[in-house]
Amino acid sequence: ELESDTNYRFRIANAVLSAEAANATALRVAALSTPGVADVIVQPRLYGIGTTDVLVQSVFPHTSDDLITAIKAVVVPVVASGSFVSVRAPWELGIELEATVWLRKTVTAEDNTRIKNAIIQDLRLFLNNLSIGEFLRPSDIVQRILSVDNRISTIGTQTKRFDLFRSWRDSR
Repeated sequence: ELESDTNYRFRIANAVLSAEAANATALRVAALSTPGVADVIVQPRLYGIGTTDVLVQSVFPHTSDDLITAIKAVVVPVVASGSFVSVRAPWELGIELEATVWLRKTVTAEDNTRIKNAIIQDLRLFLNNLSIGEFLRPSDIVQRILSVDNRISTIGTQTKRFDLFRSWRDSR
């Protein structure tokens, strides 16, 4: 498997820092070396002196407990003696969305179903690939829907784009 130039530059730039233990770069490189990790955010001193928080984003929409356990196994040996590191997944938000989509032309029932399924698939892909802390703007969702098919003219009305837009977070 060929390595991209960006990854190669990242490895070179961080090789010296990651060779040393007990710093944020060493923790980040150790966590990123775990298969299934898309990104990590290392937050030193989040809970006070001697603490570090490692927030993990998986390559999958959900960060599994097994992935967190695997990351702990590679991160803990890098942590300084007497320090505490927590490894966790980001809070997951649920989104419920309903919108009326207006088409430019009359389309067959089959095309209508095809367009609806393409919108759902595109929005799932978009939402599942948001990074940790990345903003979700309703205008981004509108643009995604409009770009699915050139027969889509608008969404909702001028004053109300979505019939329903609700988010929630399950407690862990």
